[in-house]
Amino acid sequence: MKNFLFIFLLILPLYSFPQVYKLKVFRTKLAFFDGEDWKTKGVNETSFLAVINLDKDKIQTYGKKFGDYDIIKIKKSEVDEDGGVFAVFDGIDENGENCAITLSIFSEKIKIQSEDGAIASLGIRYGDRLLVFYMKKDD
Repeated sequence: MKNFLFIFLLILPLYSFPQVYKLKVFRTKLAFFDGEDWKTKGVNETSFLAVINLDKDKIQTYGKKFGDYDIIKIKKSEVDEDGGVFAVFDGIDENGENCAITLSIFSEKIKIQSEDGAIASLGIRYGDRLLVFYMKKDD
């Protein structure tokens, strides 16, 4: 979990100092893997809260359906040449199902190019199903 903390220390200037980060989810995307590529099945505009709690190794979403994900271990983390952060975690949801969690914090270059204000994305993957949350600062 030290790597998890390190990743968020890199992006700390974007957020307030506490170990809890609140972001507004404004768009979701559902995709399925067809054996060769990911195929988008739906994109929805939305508005709900995602909370990343470093103190408890948890990610929670507060939408129509509550999501509660425990981060078990970090599998991969990297910082790209533009300063973007990408991490993959093993996780368990509120029903005890294993899932892969991806977190992307976009570089300043990508944020400037983004017309919708997205600063990050969070992906929850169960086998061939993927749900992606696009997030921005909670105003």
